[in-house]
Amino acid sequence: MRDKAGEYVLGTLSGDERSQFEQLLATDLGLQAEVSAWEDRLSPMLDLVEPVAPPAGLWSQIENRLEPAAAEQQSTGFWESLIFWRNLGMVAATLVLVLGLTMVGVRNDPAIDQVLMVTGEQSQVQWVVGTSGRSDQLQVKAIAPPEMPAGMVCQLWMENPDGTLKLVGVLPHSGIQSMQIPAQLSSGSRFKISIEHEDRLPTKRPTKDFVFEGGLTKI
Repeated sequence: MRDKAGEYVLGTLSGDERSQFEQLLATDLGLQAEVSAWEDRLSPMLDLVEPVAPPAGLWSQIENRLEPAAAEQQSTGFWESLIFWRNLGMVAATLVLVLGLTMVGVRNDPAIDQVLMVTGEQSQVQWVVGTSGRSDQLQVKAIAPPEMPAGMVCQLWMENPDGTLKLVGVLPHSGIQSMQIPAQLSSGSRFKISIEHEDRLPTKRPTKDFVFEGGLTKI
């Protein structure tokens, strides 16, 4: 399990593996020391993260999560709620870009020089989106996609600097998938994700709120 300490600190360890790791961590002093060493090694990278103003209503969302009863009454369900999906993992994403890309094999691909880490609850990496500035293709690698309700999929969109949306495609459940970039990339291009019904995928606009958004980062 000690070889998983780095993944645990980065937030890329998930599911049963994460639960088993945390159970062992509670009593294994050697493992605790390993985790502490990784935290010390990665903490200087926090200086790379620029301050970001929190979205409007963020604190009320946090309060709802801290008050389960109240949140249960107000919630419209996991997949309709943005609380679990906001990309709040700026720090974790930065750390993953530095070391986690190697763990998932992206930095070993010389053709990839721009990446986007799609993170979910607890900032766990779900997909890595990569491309080269000379390519018209996105390479999307599934890392730990969330379990979806039957008939629902995650659909990827590209937003141009002028605000127009272009459909990219459905994110894969496993493996690596190539997707055509629907418009020329620029520093202002953003990628967004909506959850859609598989049997009636929209092509112009999403039918639901975006659950994630982010831009490519040069590596």
